[in-house]
Amino acid sequence: MSDDVKNMMLEDSTDLLDNVEVTTIAAECQKLKNLQDDIERAEEHVDNLKKMADDISSRVIPELLAEQGLTSLKLADGSSVTVKREYRCTLPKEDGRREAAYNWLRENGLGDIIKNNVISHACYLAGGMV
Repeated sequence: MSDDVKNMMLEDSTDLLDNVEVTTIAAECQKLKNLQDDIERAEEHVDNLKKMADDISSRVIPELLAEQGLTSLKLADGSSVTVKREYRCTLPKEDGRREAAYNWLRENGLGDIIKNNVISHACYLAGGMV
């Protein structure tokens, strides 16, 4: 290829690059990537804060109150802290395992603790349900 043709091709490609403003696009893409990274770090930080707050509320404070023989405490600002025993569980999300857990509960006389949610979508037209 001759040097003239090469130079013409380089000039054409340079004109295209200037028109598209590749450096501006690249800079905005980098900004977006940085923001996405910041969001991910912030979400991880929030998750860690929630875990720390949960530990303090469900373990540290109850242990401290128990050491003093207390189940509640009124704070200087008028608010109060009360320790009460709660039991919670979560069933597996996989449908097969979840259904097996429901069946086990029913077979062992504990079906009444299963929380059933009924979701109803109804349409009302001219004062009546359709």
